[in-house]
Amino acid sequence: MSTVSAAVRVLEPAMRPTAERWAQRLGLPLESEASQMSQADVALEVGAAGLALRPADGSPVRVVPGAILVRPKGGRDNLLRAVGPLTPNAAVADATAGLGVDGWRLAARGAEVTMIERVPLIAALLEDALARAREGREGEEARRAGERVRLLVGDACELLAGLRPAPAVVLIDPMYPPSAKRALPKKGMALFRDLVGGDEDAPELLAAALEVATARVVVKRPRRAPGLGEGTGLPRPSGSVLGTTTRYDLYAPRGRAS
Repeated sequence: MSTVSAAVRVLEPAMRPTAERWAQRLGLPLESEASQMSQADVALEVGAAGLALRPADGSPVRVVPGAILVRPKGGRDNLLRAVGPLTPNAAVADATAGLGVDGWRLAARGAEVTMIERVPLIAALLEDALARAREGREGEEARRAGERVRLLVGDACELLAGLRPAPAVVLIDPMYPPSAKRALPKKGMALFRDLVGGDEDAPELLAAALEVATARVVVKRPRRAPGLGEGTGLPRPSGSVLGTTTRYDLYAPRGRAS
């Protein structure tokens, strides 16, 4: 469980009513931008441009669908290769939505995406971004994608079984395990990891996903990391899509496993 302390910070006087609603909804204290007494590790900033999550002494983190959907030139899209061909309006569950990058990309390709995020502060960023996109403030492509996205807040292990229609694909992107070979993360990113947690229950999420997906389960991992749930009795991947530093492991659902 996260031990990170948080507050809601209003950046502009006109945004105070919105900030008050978020503070009440999240059960967090409200502070002004000029406050010198903040003891919070992270602040949910409320401004005219939308919500941002700012670690103490760090840079703000925000969800910007219009930027997410700018496609890099050249190269192969390993996410789309891993998910496989999608029929129009195919149901996809992004079970660890995080900042929503993968979910937005799949929605832009025509999937009906359910994003599931269990950390309320991060879910707040997603909800705000979804509202901006649907209002057309993130561009036309993001507006169209936003109409194919819904957001659920809670534990995906519990929520997946209730999705209707059942998702063809369940995408899982758990927090990467720490690596002794990797340089220490910047303070802001380290705090963000503390907020999200280590996803120790990721194998349980994989087991739940295998029960509900009708086509495949896709798990994103560091390229050299062991398979999710290895040694727990869960199935091994039936294949993988390899990138330079990451890979996507592919699992057949329970009903299709040989």
